[in-house]
Amino acid sequence: MNVLRGLITFLLIFLFSGLLKGQTNETCKWVETFDEPIVLDSLTVYPESIYIKAPSNDIQFKFELSKNTILIPKQGVDSVLVCYKTLPFDLHTPKANKTLDIYDSTALFKDAIRFQQQLALPKREEIITTENITKTGSITRGVSFGNRQDVFVNSTLNLQMEGQLTDKVNLRAVITDRNVPFQPEGNTQQLQDFDNVSIELYNDKFSLRAGDVVLRNGRSNFLRFYKNVQGAQFKSNYELSGGFKAETSFAGSVAKGRFASISIDPIEGVLGPYRVRGPQNERFIIILAGSEKVFIDGELQTRGFDNDYVIDYNLGEITFTNKVLITKFTRIRVDYEFSDQNYTRSIFQASHYQSNDVVNFSFNFYNEKDNRNQPLAFDLTGDEKRILANAGDNLDQAITSRADSVGFTQDIILYRRTTGFDAGNNPFDIFQYSTNPDSAFFNVQFTEVGAGMGNYVLLTSTANGRIYEWIAPINGAPQGNYEPVSVLNAPNQKSMITLGAGVKLNDYDQLETEVAFSKNDLNLFSELDAEDDDGSAIKLIYRSVDRPVRLLPDYKLNSEVSFERDNESFSFIDRLRFIEFDRDWSFNPTQISEPAAENLLDANFNLTKDNANRFDYRMVYRKRGNTLGVNGFQHYLKFSKSLGKFQTNLDAFFMSNDQVTLNSSWNRVRLDVAYGSKWFTPGYRYRQDRNQVKRVDDQAIISTAMNFTEHTFYLKNSDTLKTTYGIDYQFREDRLPINGTLLDNNRSETWNAFFRTNINSTNRLYLLFTYRNLENLNESGENTNDETVMGRLDWTGSFFDRVIQTELNYNLSNSRELRREFIFILVPTGQGTHTWRDDNSDGIQDLNEFYIAINPDEKNYAKIFVPTDTFEEAFNTIISYRFNLNLPRSWRKESGFKKFVSHFSNVTAWSLNSKITDDNLGNRLWPVNVPDDATLALNESVRSTLFFNRSNAKFGADIGIAQIENKQLLLNGFEKRANKDVRMHVRWNINRNVNLDINYIDGSRGNTSNVLTQRNYQVEQSTVQPSLSWQPFNSFRFTGRLSRKDKQNLFVEGEGETALLNEIELNMRYSKATKTTISSTFSFVDIDFQGVENTPVGYELLEALRPGQNLTWNINWQQKLGKGLQLILRYDGRKSAESRAVHFGRVQVSALF
Repeated sequence: MNVLRGLITFLLIFLFSGLLKGQTNETCKWVETFDEPIVLDSLTVYPESIYIKAPSNDIQFKFELSKNTILIPKQGVDSVLVCYKTLPFDLHTPKANKTLDIYDSTALFKDAIRFQQQLALPKREEIITTENITKTGSITRGVSFGNRQDVFVNSTLNLQMEGQLTDKVNLRAVITDRNVPFQPEGNTQQLQDFDNVSIELYNDKFSLRAGDVVLRNGRSNFLRFYKNVQGAQFKSNYELSGGFKAETSFAGSVAKGRFASISIDPIEGVLGPYRVRGPQNERFIIILAGSEKVFIDGELQTRGFDNDYVIDYNLGEITFTNKVLITKFTRIRVDYEFSDQNYTRSIFQASHYQSNDVVNFSFNFYNEKDNRNQPLAFDLTGDEKRILANAGDNLDQAITSRADSVGFTQDIILYRRTTGFDAGNNPFDIFQYSTNPDSAFFNVQFTEVGAGMGNYVLLTSTANGRIYEWIAPINGAPQGNYEPVSVLNAPNQKSMITLGAGVKLNDYDQLETEVAFSKNDLNLFSELDAEDDDGSAIKLIYRSVDRPVRLLPDYKLNSEVSFERDNESFSFIDRLRFIEFDRDWSFNPTQISEPAAENLLDANFNLTKDNANRFDYRMVYRKRGNTLGVNGFQHYLKFSKSLGKFQTNLDAFFMSNDQVTLNSSWNRVRLDVAYGSKWFTPGYRYRQDRNQVKRVDDQAIISTAMNFTEHTFYLKNSDTLKTTYGIDYQFREDRLPINGTLLDNNRSETWNAFFRTNINSTNRLYLLFTYRNLENLNESGENTNDETVMGRLDWTGSFFDRVIQTELNYNLSNSRELRREFIFILVPTGQGTHTWRDDNSDGIQDLNEFYIAINPDEKNYAKIFVPTDTFEEAFNTIISYRFNLNLPRSWRKESGFKKFVSHFSNVTAWSLNSKITDDNLGNRLWPVNVPDDATLALNESVRSTLFFNRSNAKFGADIGIAQIENKQLLLNGFEKRANKDVRMHVRWNINRNVNLDINYIDGSRGNTSNVLTQRNYQVEQSTVQPSLSWQPFNSFRFTGRLSRKDKQNLFVEGEGETALLNEIELNMRYSKATKTTISSTFSFVDIDFQGVENTPVGYELLEALRPGQNLTWNINWQQKLGKGLQLILRYDGRKSAESRAVHFGRVQVSALF
């Protein structure tokens, strides 16, 4: 923490560097030499100004900026004269601009102006000064160039503003923009936007917001939407005559995505990841950050590691945490917006609501429409437009060939076209992968059409991209699952208008009505099937609120009756009904292609005293369609009653749906009885869920959505105590229809337990455990049971007055691992991570030829993972452990053993994420020695350093170990990397100006793959690296470094390649009071190499250089140009034997707001 505070303080000094001109005159004072630090001055001392006036320059001292203290050990004198300069303020006293109490953990922001406090710090330097507006951020523009790359311009903008624009108008703005926008990680409840533009003008009467805006529906029974858009939105509230208060809003924007709602099939005991597909079963979609709503059994879940689930927005993958038990009966539903890059889509929205004490009126308008003349990622030909025009609403018939004629290039997979003949001797095109510049002219897109429905298959290849191969039909039957076609995306339009009114009849009763008109045109290119585009709906509501009950004076009566009719063409914008609305009617609308009118009669009432004493009843009648629709009743009953310390809750549901050929019924009961006390709360819960769908003619049961009986016994205590616990046992029996009769199919037992305690202010413990055994009664074989074991342990501890600090997080679960493919795409130099070296000089990009780039001018390829649909089930264990040891400083005053060990400290961190197939419980709990063939994926990191005299300015040493191991499951195999280093380091300040630093590193670099076998190597290496630094004055430092690195490939199938690298490095750094910083490095590297240069092991041994003599150099110049402006120049170069020099430069200018 002290290091962090020191770093923050240093950054503050840097940011307010313009104030250094206002340093006070030099101050000198006598300071006693003592083994404890003392405060040097009441104002913050400028560190580079400190020096000691003494006959000898050998007196050492340590200055701690975060505390403004100086430590001068006894060195033969009782006191010394210390001279220094101070800043005109103090930075070592804690200060805050805003207290944490003003922040709401569930809101994006609050009006910080009302809570602003004055900070005893000068204003930061900024290029533009504005009164009454608080702003922070910067804008950066940069240019990179070189003799092996084109000129590239990059930019970054980060600006936050808040304040008063005028006396009556406030301003709030957040503008963050980067060249390559990316989605935030979905592992926290709140998200940080990395690419966002939002400007808002507001006061108590209106708000005008432009940029990235979220549109939400207003008051309406029919219109529901939540849209991430780019545009402008205006809202205003005002008063009208007649005592009316009004709210008006309207917006115009361009959509960033499209709404979808899907179901995900669960796997018994598996927490994920689960792939979220598109509404048309698209395999790869990008979910807009924060737009998702995840439901488990109809209940909304909360995002976050410490909550219910995490999500990868870019890959569209959801993984649940240990707090959620996923079974084969779990219902997973996801509502989300996904990036839709087909057409430019405009959205217009307007709403108005006004009311007085008696009546209210509402109006809503919403329209989203694709511009059919502005496709985004493709161009439609005339033939393709005609295909769409003839398809009408049958979009699965809008299919076209995706073979585009292009010029030959080595950057993409290309095909040559040949001719084949079918059984009738009719010719057809066949596309074959080719690297021949004379014939490879076709860029072909393939679509998966299903097994046995296509004539192409996906090949296993090391080429940089996917390769498809034509397979001849057998007896006229296709043998593949891909075709060189794609389904054309049609532009569409959805809109809705609603009109509503309400009247208050008396103090308790209200009457409301609303009508809605919708439009849903699935294909704007076609006039066919337009008769079902327009629809209408109406809803009437009578409501009574908080009416007193004479016979029950402590209770209030609330009741409501409503009737809704939607005609057969009426459609919603986003999902309107409850997430399981149709399921509760045993109705699946996806199986019914014909539209039908909807009639809903809903009546309910409740008697309420408080949450523990209430009675609710609801009846719903629904009529939809005829033969395969809905025609039935639902009854809901809820009852809660407390008698002394006993609490009873009853929740019941009954449904009957009589159709022409099918009858369905549903009985659902949940009864909970508990005895409440502070320390000991036992309880019993009974659940029955019986659904069945019968044929009318023979009464045979053909399906069931759920049919089980469940008993739960539990014990817990009050959640307000310092220590809380809970344990429950659940027994459940499930039935399925077999040959027309419901029979027992599954029997399960589940144990859940948790324990949470705050042992003291520095020790906290949380335990969670789940065990589930599922017996599959109708399966044969030895292993008919499915077992699920999940657990979680979180422990934070601090002992002996923070001498030992430790933190442990442990997670155990069932999971699965996705087999992935990856390709490399060309990006602007400097923005990539890899480089391509054509090792075999064939001009064709092969996965074996891409390497992690070392030289900055070679970082021009990005590694992109391509998801597949192939998952492997696994047992997942995640462990994170941190340990810090800092012995008491007071021991340094002792003698003997205490004084000796007080010089030592330790920092250790270990993280492990393992997915294995071995079901041995011991290996699951502690997967550290699991056989490699049973490990699907692994990510492990171990770092530990033992320090001696860590804070001593004169002499110090440390020894550490760093080990990283990673294994990744690929589509056709695996790739594994393992790096290990043991490092010993000694530093010695010979005198005030000279410092000696010695490093010794012994380590290894390994890479193993059963797919990219040319990348297999095991390099052992040792490095000796002494360096000597000379700092004659504070602003200048010169360092000379020698390095000898011995490397050898010991892989069993290798050639014993070796490399000996001898390096001389000269480094110079000049710093002038944060105005100017210049650093330069010049290196001479002589490499004695034995082996083949153009191979992966050669690249690793040579470290991206060439055998023989190599020169590398770089210069960095950071210059403060003026008020709020900063210039950064960087130049890198290298020269190897028998090759011309490579030059790479970057210029960057930043302006502070």
